[in-house]
Amino acid sequence: YLKDADPAVVNKIDRMENVLSRINENLERSHLDLFIDEQEEQELTDALMAKGEGKEITLDRSKKYVRRVFNNSSLYQGGRFYGAFWQGIPKEYRRLITINGHQTIELDYSSLHIHLLYARMQRHCSLEDNYVFGKLTEAFRPVTKRLMMMLINAGTEQKAIGAAHKERLFDKGWPLGIKSAKEYVEEIRQHHNPIQQFFGSGIGVELQYQDSEIAQRVMLELLPEPCLTVHDSFIVRTAAKGQLETAMYEAFRLTTGTEPDIKHKILEVTETREEQIVGLIEDE
Repeated sequence: YLKDADPAVVNKIDRMENVLSRINENLERSHLDLFIDEQEEQELTDALMAKGEGKEITLDRSKKYVRRVFNNSSLYQGGRFYGAFWQGIPKEYRRLITINGHQTIELDYSSLHIHLLYARMQRHCSLEDNYVFGKLTEAFRPVTKRLMMMLINAGTEQKAIGAAHKERLFDKGWPLGIKSAKEYVEEIRQHHNPIQQFFGSGIGVELQYQDSEIAQRVMLELLPEPCLTVHDSFIVRTAAKGQLETAMYEAFRLTTGTEPDIKHKILEVTETREEQIVGLIEDE
């Protein structure tokens, strides 16, 4: 209940609730499963427990509804979809998700927040890999990617560097020619010069709102085809791959006016495992 709220705010919330209801009603009508045997389910439970630092966490397939979570008391910060069981499982298990008895495929936007920042500047990143450039080689790609996310989300550059040290991001050493975190950040700034003004700006929550609006567009466009969101990636029946790809391109274009980079996430399983999955689906 919003007492004395701005009518525009009330209308926005009503629209979001209506959209969320449509998405969840479609998920209600869908049969979502994870085809794993008892041993694998126990292994998954152990992994979830370890991730939850000892808290009692189990796979709950009934958690197939999503909600939007906003930040800082603002309807324009955050807003991502949370709450569904597939969002909390390790990514290698997502290949084993089935929708209405069909195998699935996952597509995601590559480096989404980086592309959203370039789109704000009406620019396109010329780098072949957003996280490999200059002195920052392929061997340091995971560190570079993580540090860039910290720079986008932190309120200042110093806070980002502090968070990197807290996570022990540089414990394995420095790239050749880099001797400190500050020099590391400078190398990133130099090669991502068009968007460097956003580093240490705390813009991350605004980008999350933008990517949540893109996700909403994608899921609505797919209806009544079930579409499972993991923030910047989407899982659909394999047969709906083309439909999903089209929806993702259009949602990004309508939101930013530029072209997206979309990756196919096909987590391979062995031939024996594939036969087991098909057999289980047929039994279902």
